[in-house]
Amino acid sequence: MPHIQDLMTISLSIDLNGIIKDGENELQHHEGHEETFSCGLEDAESTADLIREIADAIEEGRLYGWMMQDQADSMVKAGDLREETQSELFDRVSGAYTEQSLSVEKIGTSIVAIDASDEAASQRDNANQALGDIAE
Repeated sequence: MPHIQDLMTISLSIDLNGIIKDGENELQHHEGHEETFSCGLEDAESTADLIREIADAIEEGRLYGWMMQDQADSMVKAGDLREETQSELFDRVSGAYTEQSLSVEKIGTSIVAIDASDEAASQRDNANQALGDIAE
């Protein structure tokens, strides 16, 4: 005979509502995450563990990180996200470095793309030395 708890679920909705400031522009930003947990006696322990995990993330100020990790884990479990093969990685990376120009982007640290046809620059011991040579 079913237990009353077998007929119950817990629904949790986590919403991020904010405004992204981009110079003079402000863009509305919304991300959402929804979970529905079974409260049946068979699932009681795993549901309680997951709720404790969410509560810990809230207390430790990492709820957004938990939400992003849970979404990524769900994508992997569903087969919607897979590891990039070595050939795909090589194609992606080599394509970025075959451009005929130098691009430098600054986001906290410098990210540098060096023209692959410049053998001298690509053989430097470090990126800063190669950058110095190119800037000359």
